[in-house]
Amino acid sequence: MLVIRWLPCFPERTLPAGIHEVPFSYTLPKSLPSSFEGEFGHIRYTCKAICERPWDFDIVTRKAFTVIGIEDINSDAKLNEPTTFCESNQSVTFCCRSSGSVSGEIRVPKIGYTPGEKIDVSYKVTNNSSKNRQISIRFNQTTTYRAKTFAGSEHIKNVSRSILKIEKGECAARSSIDWQKESLTIPSLPPKLGKCKILSVAYSVELDVDQTLTVPCNIVIGSIPQLSQLLIHSKQSTGNSGNSVTNGSLAPKSSIKDSPPRIEDNSCVQISITDECGQTVEEELGNEMEALLSSRKRVRMPSSILSELYPTMPSPYYKESFFGSSDISEEKEQAQFGETQFAPKYPFYTDE
Repeated sequence: MLVIRWLPCFPERTLPAGIHEVPFSYTLPKSLPSSFEGEFGHIRYTCKAICERPWDFDIVTRKAFTVIGIEDINSDAKLNEPTTFCESNQSVTFCCRSSGSVSGEIRVPKIGYTPGEKIDVSYKVTNNSSKNRQISIRFNQTTTYRAKTFAGSEHIKNVSRSILKIEKGECAARSSIDWQKESLTIPSLPPKLGKCKILSVAYSVELDVDQTLTVPCNIVIGSIPQLSQLLIHSKQSTGNSGNSVTNGSLAPKSSIKDSPPRIEDNSCVQISITDECGQTVEEELGNEMEALLSSRKRVRMPSSILSELYPTMPSPYYKESFFGSSDISEEKEQAQFGETQFAPKYPFYTDE
């Protein structure tokens, strides 16, 4: 918890009627896990402002915001390799009689994704039983909660939530279905919580055969996509989406958000200066003047972890969580202002 107390420039000050703003800034650590709202726990980031009033109730307001942790798909080469999973049930029975075996196989081109990407699933089913089998593709989320008692014993609770289910018809008795394809678009979902020790989130694509056989395929959702595939998608979208007229000339369209413009002149930068009274002044300064003023004032310069790691990566846009908003009100806290419902937003790098 970070507590910032604002002290005015003068010991006593009467605020006239109107709107008064007190700017401040704080750099978040890079090791923070992503925002997450679950049934039995959450990772939540809020800012709370308290106006203390002597001999009266304090005025309290609170604002929640989303933090996206660094979960890089590019850091593990295995996440970008094709994977196949297969299962077989050799003891399928029906009405106390043996009815043969059922086997299934599922294949994905990679297991590392980010929200907005499509999972190209291939599957096949062999039904050697005497009964028709219903086939479906499911996309699930499993959340693991860990807690310790005062005695030190650990309790673990797993909660599964269904994200998507697609019915694929039946596989007739004594027959098989060869490789079929299905595409699943990943909605706005939280990435894996690699920096959290008490909460973890896992995803899986499952091939379900009549609830008698389940072939799971683990999927990892990160916050930074595979850079090579993103650039390929950008070029294909630019070439296939047509052209638009801009200032009398043709300009290509792209389904990926453009990167912010680069500053050509490096001799001066745009910075935001906050003085001791909280007043912000926007100025364009040279290197020498910037160094001189920064020794007396707090200088806030924009920074982006993504631009540091991958300068060529386009800027993402954000969508609210697929599971909707959650109640963030607390029983011990009475906030007169602010929000009681909040939905985290997660990054998208490609249009659906």
